[in-house]
Amino acid sequence: MWCSPRACRTIQSSEVLIAASDTQWARATRARHTRAPEPRVTDTDIDIDRLHLVVQHGRLFQQHQPEVKVLLDKGRFLVVDLEPQVAREVALGNETCFGIQSLPRNAVVFETRRASGLRSEPRDWIQELVTARATAVLSKRS
Repeated sequence: MWCSPRACRTIQSSEVLIAASDTQWARATRARHTRAPEPRVTDTDIDIDRLHLVVQHGRLFQQHQPEVKVLLDKGRFLVVDLEPQVAREVALGNETCFGIQSLPRNAVVFETRRASGLRSEPRDWIQELVTARATAVLSKRS
């Protein structure tokens, strides 16, 4: 997340949200991952103080606050546009349903890592152990 001073533009796709002031826009967009899907650019000014990170159980924040504009939705993690005072009021009494904090600047707040091929390939030694155990269990039942 890049943003300074207060007003910024956003660039958004299903995988990335970058917010940056006009003076930092070129730097911020160059820094984005090139493998990310082509983003949607929004030229509306957003006050950086209005950007909040929400961590929710299920969809409880969205169910309790359907009128809040969600800028990025990663399921449990949301980036929302919300007045700071309203964010504090909404968070009170809902700590077990969701948490709200000001969006940290110059930080990755959510990242999906691609699974390596090693994790998804079957391993022969594991299959041999499973087969041996299954054979032993089945032979005892006979």
